[in-house]
Amino acid sequence: MTPNNLKIAYRTILKSKTITSLNIIGLSIGIAVSSILFLFTYLEFTKNEDQKNIDTKYVIVDANDGNATSIPIRMLNALKTEIPEISTASCFNEEWSPQVFVKNNDNSYKINKLLVASENFLSTTDLPVVQGNANQSLASANKIVLTESLAKKIFGNVNVIGKTIEYNSTYLQNQILEVGAVIQIPNNSSWNFEAIIPINLNMKIDWYKNLYESWETYNYSAICSINPNADIHKIQEKLANISDDVIPSDIYEGIKYQVYPLKNAYFNIPKFDGMDHGDIYSTYIILIVAILILLLACANFINLNTALRQRNFKNYNIIKSLGSNKNNLISLLITENFLQVFAAIISSVIIFNYLFYFMEKFIDNSISLSSIFSIKVLLILVLLLLTTILITSILPVFSISKTLNRTKNKIQKRTISHSLIIGQFIISIVLISSIIIIFKQNNLILNQDPGFTKDQIIYATTNNDIQNNFQSFKAKLQQIPEISDFTFSSEPFGNITNNWGTTIEINGQEKEFDFAMLKISPNFFNFFNIPLEHGIQLNNLSHQNQDIIINKKAVEKYQITDLLNSRVNIDDNPEHGKIIGQVHNFNMNSFHVPIKSSAFMSCKDIDDIIYLKLNTKSSKQINQLLTKLNNIWTDISPNFPFDYKFLDKSWEALYQKDLMFQKMILFATLMSILLSCLGLISLTSLVLENKTKEIGIRKVNGAKTNEIMLLLNNSFVKWIVIAFLIATPISFFAMQKWLQNFAYKTELSWWVFMLAGLLSLAITLLTVSLQSWRAATRNPVEALRYE
Repeated sequence: MTPNNLKIAYRTILKSKTITSLNIIGLSIGIAVSSILFLFTYLEFTKNEDQKNIDTKYVIVDANDGNATSIPIRMLNALKTEIPEISTASCFNEEWSPQVFVKNNDNSYKINKLLVASENFLSTTDLPVVQGNANQSLASANKIVLTESLAKKIFGNVNVIGKTIEYNSTYLQNQILEVGAVIQIPNNSSWNFEAIIPINLNMKIDWYKNLYESWETYNYSAICSINPNADIHKIQEKLANISDDVIPSDIYEGIKYQVYPLKNAYFNIPKFDGMDHGDIYSTYIILIVAILILLLACANFINLNTALRQRNFKNYNIIKSLGSNKNNLISLLITENFLQVFAAIISSVIIFNYLFYFMEKFIDNSISLSSIFSIKVLLILVLLLLTTILITSILPVFSISKTLNRTKNKIQKRTISHSLIIGQFIISIVLISSIIIIFKQNNLILNQDPGFTKDQIIYATTNNDIQNNFQSFKAKLQQIPEISDFTFSSEPFGNITNNWGTTIEINGQEKEFDFAMLKISPNFFNFFNIPLEHGIQLNNLSHQNQDIIINKKAVEKYQITDLLNSRVNIDDNPEHGKIIGQVHNFNMNSFHVPIKSSAFMSCKDIDDIIYLKLNTKSSKQINQLLTKLNNIWTDISPNFPFDYKFLDKSWEALYQKDLMFQKMILFATLMSILLSCLGLISLTSLVLENKTKEIGIRKVNGAKTNEIMLLLNNSFVKWIVIAFLIATPISFFAMQKWLQNFAYKTELSWWVFMLAGLLSLAITLLTVSLQSWRAATRNPVEALRYE
């Protein structure tokens, strides 16, 4: 790369500055987009790897229940006794109170995600403690641990150890808690909570204490720290053969616990308290898309550089005739290639910053560049750039040696060039068909009827104040004309977690019965327009009699033929638990999971969740109504604000990750189309330049404009047809894998792939035709005047 070569290469590039600029821009965009997507997938695949001693942390899972993490606390204590290799272990769960607020002076702060944990939680997890003592922070009932962000929000940038706050939850109020520690959630961690309270605090709630001490309460997650030198296989064997001396026989039968690495929990354990869950199929798809985008940009770059060198073939021969040997010419051409790649890398840094923040806003996801950049991330980006340089150099160097060889194999050169063009079309068709299927699937889950009415309904969490003053609260609601009806349930739609295992008596025979349990008001089904298929509705006496209504799924699963003469075992009381009806199947949770067998019991007057049906669509009237409701609520419950949500918006929020994935693929698809268009514009310009004289001769001999355009477009149509045949099975396989995440799937219709091919064809022909039309309508004299 001599100064003379740099000068000649620079002048050569300037002679084709328009096409070269498009080539550099295309490669820059490809590098920037693929870097963003690679960065996203890297963060997903390395979740929790930065956590201290992550290789010694394990989750205790139930292998009989699809790696479920639910475990009785007494079971955890038994496992610690049986397995000495477990150095520390902790149980925890997400706080069951629907509302939690803390107050500092006169300021109240809502805690959206709160963990309840045993006292050794911090020492077991090794989460970084920035203030306080990990071993003492949860030792007593009057302690609380705050995350660094929440501590700053409440107290500011001061040492908060020993400071007190007032704690109010739905089930426990007016508790003065001392801040025992402040922790920092590590970068790129799947831990997601704002504070931790000790289990001993909730022991002040009678029903919580009873659940805590029960062998049948499978509501806690467990994490353990295992000695570094321990043999995991032996631990698994001990778990499989655990002694029944300390476990009741009815609990011991059929249990099969295992330890599972915490660092793999993000993708492989679907429900783990306090942690987010990832989708490995979506992540792999984004990784593949990143690779395809980079290959597309490199293919464009190689194709255009090869075409440019063919055009400059005479110049290279002149240089060769003046005394330069083949190696000198190869060095010159490599210098040209390097200058363009170097310019593209510099430009990609600028484009990366703009595209990163654009995509961050586009997908509604906050990712701080300063928090994610590390030595590893920089090494990955450097490796990406080196890979790009390598890809854009191997084929060009091979092409250079052929270009300088008078006996070059034209068929072989065309094969390489055409293969690269077809590869570009394959990538475009795969991405276009994929985004259409993703749109179809998301449209299905967002618009499919869940089996209940969700529009014009708001809901909020009640508390002891509301429940103790229910008659007054009810009377005030009935006086508001904008509210047509209200009802209650024990849990909100989309987050039904309460499961119940008991027996059901059918025709005198008992069967094990496992179902989702929801307590509801007697008018619940009418409120949500859920049809009752058999029997009668719940009534005012149903709470006392503990009547049961089950859904159609439960009837089919347990083959209940004599519905109204069957009963569910409740406290071994034959007078309670009679099944009085069968309700239509409806989705209580998202469409990611199938409808479960479910049972419904009366909650008498009020329960944790209140639903209000609005009979107005006027935004002005709705705002006035919300103000009125807030005033009523505050008068009765001053410690708990009226924290309402619209049911339809909450239902859509269940699919936030799916919509984010859709936006990322849409972003990548748009970028791939842009890259394809840039490449086609440049390539078509060179093709037309080489055919200028041919077009002029054809026009002089009577060829029409449309005939010349057809001639120029024919080859592109042929390439797209070949690309379509290759791209369709690739896209079909990828989307079939992705759809496995849903219980309800859209069809992989043939027209989706046909539409993707036609769109790709239309974009290509439009791009090419605009230039071919200009060439076909040009005066032929301009092309032949010097012949």
